[in-house]
Amino acid sequence: MTERKKAATYSPMGKLCTDYEPFSGTSPFPGYQGFHCHDFFEFIVFFSGAPYHSLGGQISPLSSCTLVIILPFHMHGLIGSQADTPYERAWLYITPAMIQKTTGGTPDLDHYFKKCVQTERAYFAIGVEDGNRLRAIIEDIRDHLDDKSEIGKWQNYLRVAQFLSDVYDLTQTSDASYKPVVLNESIHAILSYINEHYREPISVQELSRQFGISASYMTREFTAYTGRSVYDYVIYRRILCAKELICAGKPFTEVAFACGFNDYSCFLRAFQKFTGQSPSAYKKYIKSIENIT
Repeated sequence: MTERKKAATYSPMGKLCTDYEPFSGTSPFPGYQGFHCHDFFEFIVFFSGAPYHSLGGQISPLSSCTLVIILPFHMHGLIGSQADTPYERAWLYITPAMIQKTTGGTPDLDHYFKKCVQTERAYFAIGVEDGNRLRAIIEDIRDHLDDKSEIGKWQNYLRVAQFLSDVYDLTQTSDASYKPVVLNESIHAILSYINEHYREPISVQELSRQFGISASYMTREFTAYTGRSVYDYVIYRRILCAKELICAGKPFTEVAFACGFNDYSCFLRAFQKFTGQSPSAYKKYIKSIENIT
């Protein structure tokens, strides 16, 4: 359960640099779902080993060389049943501000990628050659992260820009006809309900009566499906909403009540628990990222 919780937590950026982070490799697939979110875009190229991926409440099958675009503040995670199966992928984290910086705002790729996902075009079947090319660019970016000279940083920005350009081209020409699947109809319905009503009071007992299943079954299966309990998931969704509103400049008190918290002190405790920082610290972090980028 400890490893499951690690896989299902909020993920901030800042381990290597502040505006983009590249990764590539193979690791054991844990065999469970780990729904999480972050403040930045994530571009993933899956190669093998992960059967399903969830994004925004929809589950889609993964095939070799699938490109996935994940927006800031969108819940997502891998899904499967075979523990310890190696899965291979390459991925790039990048802030919206960095996307604007590498393109100069023209074209507006931030808006374009958001529109892709919002129109259910987040998964793209690309060929092996294209998948390997994207991975090579990501690895090239990774290999030059230690070059902190002005010319070195500029050259890496060009690599990031090349990656975004290639992704843009692939979204124009690659198949995006992935059809969502349902692995557990009851839990999927409950998850969809929570995603729509998390600002309202929700309890396990009420959900159990509404969907006609036992509380014990729902509790067990929901945790297996999302990587966290019903209560934690509801609070997590509220915190996710709070982060978006804080980024939009809303006052903390307004944020607390808009996201479903009836008590401001409860909001503060929950925010600290799920993010490891206070709302004011998070706001400063967001501003620091914007200033650096």
